[in-house]
Amino acid sequence: MEAIRIWEEEKMGPGWVAECHQRIDRFCFLTGSFVSASEPLAFSIRQDVDFLPDVLPNSLRIPLVSRRVKQEIERESPFSVQFIPVRLEATDGSVVYHLMNVLSRRRLEELHRTNRFRVIGRKRAYFLTERHLSGSLGSQHVMRDDRTLRLYVSQRLAGVLERSRITGIRFTEVERLEGTP
Repeated sequence: MEAIRIWEEEKMGPGWVAECHQRIDRFCFLTGSFVSASEPLAFSIRQDVDFLPDVLPNSLRIPLVSRRVKQEIERESPFSVQFIPVRLEATDGSVVYHLMNVLSRRRLEELHRTNRFRVIGRKRAYFLTERHLSGSLGSQHVMRDDRTLRLYVSQRLAGVLERSRITGIRFTEVERLEGTP
């Protein structure tokens, strides 16, 4: 069974969030449904094109990726993801990015209460939950968990993107106990 890693965008601050200028139902991107878009969506950001990372935070909180990321994912997992073109207006010009609609979904995580706890204040305790991942991603390299909506990627795809020096994202190991330092 191949290892699974969590897709996490880098925290970059409020000036690095691209704003969407069209009404879009964000829920469609979370259900694994195909999204129809007849023309590129309009986004803007107050940064220069040359400084933009490959994965950009945005107001929809759906992965917004560069052409380079799109090509790598399509090469590794062509049927797991739909890419919606975005015309991103920056302070010094425009560039094409893509919203990443993850089509493959299933319940990957199961959380179980443990007897381990962390004391909060004088009279309260927080019981930690243990996370179990059920199986692997199968033939897919990108998948969204049904319950948490968290994105998971295969070790293989994470390695490809890391070797390509993709910016704006990191792939973290799955922690078994939530809330542990």
